Amino acid sequence: MNYSSPNSHLHPNTFSSPSRQNNLSQLEGSLYAKQGASMTWKSQYLQATPPNLYIYEQKGGKLLFTLHLQDYQVLWHGQLQEKHTFVLKNKGERIKDIRWLYIGADSETTARNWYHFFLSIVVIFPLPLY
Repeated sequence: MNYSSPNSHLHPNTFSSPSRQNNLSQLEGSLYAKQGASMTWKSQYLQATPPNLYIYEQKGGKLLFTLHLQDYQVLWHGQLQEKHTFVLKNKGERIKDIRWLYIGADSETTARNWYHFFLSIVVIFPLPLY
């Protein structure tokens, strides 16, 4: 399947590509993240070990928060502030958790690898974001 549009420009990823560990059910690597209305991307280290997503300041750094992936839906967002982006949206079961989490990568390939990994775990969000 080719996900590239004729107008898409792939950039080299300056962060590590996602790596699957010996156990094919987890994924980890450095990406960008921002919450809700935040306008700033922050480089963070993500470790997806279903049923949870752990987000750290950096690899081996302080754990910032944990998301229970079954409480989230996923939507491919496309280009957002020069990052290839998808969104994890809280389905509302745990209101105290993060409501929207935007995850971005420098390369479309890296972002799509993570997006497809999350698709295998969470429910696709069927409505467009505005």
